[in-house]
Amino acid sequence: MIVQTPARVQLQIPARPEFLRPVRMLLAAIASQMDFDYDAIEDLKLAIGEACTNAIRHGSVLGETMMTVACVLDDDALVIEVRDEGRGPEPGEPEETDDALERAGLGLLVMQSVMDEVTLEALPTGGHAIRMVKRRC
Repeated sequence: MIVQTPARVQLQIPARPEFLRPVRMLLAAIASQMDFDYDAIEDLKLAIGEACTNAIRHGSVLGETMMTVACVLDDDALVIEVRDEGRGPEPGEPEETDDALERAGLGLLVMQSVMDEVTLEALPTGGHAIRMVKRRC
């Protein structure tokens, strides 16, 4: 019996907005190779953009921390994980306002609306991970 393990593509990049477009382009290329249709690829690009934006906005000190984007290619699904180093506010810094928290929640709602599964996890080492799954039909 031959057992094929899923392929994994991982990037560790600075948590900066200028890296969003290359991440979306890489994900689109991977999804295209997996025979996802145009609409599914657009959904994937939207979801990864929201996840990376959240990591940049809420989980990093702009330009000083890294985020990790991983894609696991399985036979029937594409699993995407975005991890940040999530330090949160420094002592003496004001906490996020309710309005800022509402905006972050909207990103999660967008991800949930276009993906089959979305989970958000606080990591024991600090930071957060958003895990998203898109199944092939």
